[in-house]
Amino acid sequence: MRQISKEQKEMQGTFEPSREVESVKLEEWDGQRMPSCPAGWDYPMQSFWNDRCKDLKNAGYLARAVLEPLRRYCFAVKMARDAEAKIEEEGYTIEQIGTKGQVYTVKNPALDVLKDANKEIQYWSAHFGFTPLDVQKIPAVKKEEAKMNLLK
Repeated sequence: MRQISKEQKEMQGTFEPSREVESVKLEEWDGQRMPSCPAGWDYPMQSFWNDRCKDLKNAGYLARAVLEPLRRYCFAVKMARDAEAKIEEEGYTIEQIGTKGQVYTVKNPALDVLKDANKEIQYWSAHFGFTPLDVQKIPAVKKEEAKMNLLK
């Protein structure tokens, strides 16, 4: 099927500017300073935030519009790290006391938190191109220019 030009679509009345890639322009980051890490995060998470900001800047995707999704991604990583620490401390199962004083073993609730955090991490990683497969899918990033720290 032959692709119709923009002019022909306008004449037919079928042109949709929202579908044109060039019509979507995000305000780029000014490059003066890197965006500051959300308040209250510990040093390892601040370092993680700064690394992801540098990755996005190097790939040409750092814009004001991506800061909130980036915060969500980093928060999910923080949740996963906290849940893993809790699991290492308490184990995969914990003992609870029932209403009548009986003791029984249950799955550690931190496992569910870790599972949910991993889903969020996968979702946002795919959108930002933080995995090796996703780096190849994003068209603006050339393979030789993609200098992302994928293993951090």
